[in-house]
Amino acid sequence: MNIDPGLFALILNNCIKNREMKKIKRDSSHGLANLILIRRE
Repeated sequence: MNIDPGLFALILNNCIKNREMKKIKRDSSHGLANLILIRRE
């Protein structure tokens, strides 16, 4: 199976971003950080 390196990097980057967002959501006691993240997408 031949995977395009650019596509692989995009998927990997997306996974890292999702993990960071989950961490931020868990760490933030209020919803302000979540609103900023959601609005940025």
